[in-house]
Amino acid sequence: MPDLINVDDRAKSRLLLLAAVLVAFLAYSGRYMGSDITRNNLLFFGAWAYVFLADHLTYRKSGASLLVSNAAEVFALALGSMAIMSLFEILNYRFEVWRYIHGPFLPLKRWTGLALCWASILPSVILTSELLLAYGYPKNLTLKRFKVPGWFLILLSVSGAGMLALALAAPGRFWPLGFIGLVCLSEPVNYRLGLGSLLRDLSWGAAAKTVRLAVSGGICGLLWRGFNTFSGTQLVYFSEGDRLTGISAWVLLTLFVFPFLAIEGYSLYSLASVFRGGRTWEKGVWAYRGKPPGPRYKWVAIILTVLVCSIALGLADRNLSY
Repeated sequence: MPDLINVDDRAKSRLLLLAAVLVAFLAYSGRYMGSDITRNNLLFFGAWAYVFLADHLTYRKSGASLLVSNAAEVFALALGSMAIMSLFEILNYRFEVWRYIHGPFLPLKRWTGLALCWASILPSVILTSELLLAYGYPKNLTLKRFKVPGWFLILLSVSGAGMLALALAAPGRFWPLGFIGLVCLSEPVNYRLGLGSLLRDLSWGAAAKTVRLAVSGGICGLLWRGFNTFSGTQLVYFSEGDRLTGISAWVLLTLFVFPFLAIEGYSLYSLASVFRGGRTWEKGVWAYRGKPPGPRYKWVAIILTVLVCSIALGLADRNLSY
């Protein structure tokens, strides 16, 4: 007699495949029929169609997946993604790296579309990483183990603060240091508190997760490029067009920027998990060493997310042309 739980899970996986096809069909049919909802939010619809498909393929390969087994964590990822992308948007107001064009005239449509797009970024990356893990990529990728001394963590934190300050002071030349600085600030805290830390993984000789995240960022970057091209509201990088020795900005983003931002997103999300006692979708072998958060911390995290997102949406409007 078949296991009823497994039968339910298989049914959920098939529903995810159906949802992926349905969302993709609605997105593209709505776009060509002139629907503002789908035309201006093609990145959101396309990203979630991809998320549903990736999770379905993960389940078919490994017999387990996030949306099938732990959908609540994917919802938490979406909220965390919204908060992290809002932080990036606030920094972009100073850095002026990207802007939006052809945005809807009504504020509610603009803000809803942007927030939903931001919420799709981290789930896309993480579920791509889970798909690569299910298929065993990369295999046998190990490093020599090393110890992380306390002075190195302090140096990393000081360097991160310095890079962020320099990027804010002179964004024209040094804006990339702002994003690098965020990782340098978050990783030492993650390491000390027992949160998810790529630095810890590397010190243990485990490099596979870092590589998977980087590759996932590149894959998702290509997908976002396609969705962005056909979307009504578009995000334009490098306001001066292609530069840096004439190489396409999107090639640079796909090969270098998106892989790094995927790693950064993981690190910042791990840091934010302090509000949940270090709990994420991962079942790590590390132990959270901070003080267990009370129930009120959940509401603090939600309020902070809403506040940061509201500020970011207001600033994004200043980088928008209709």
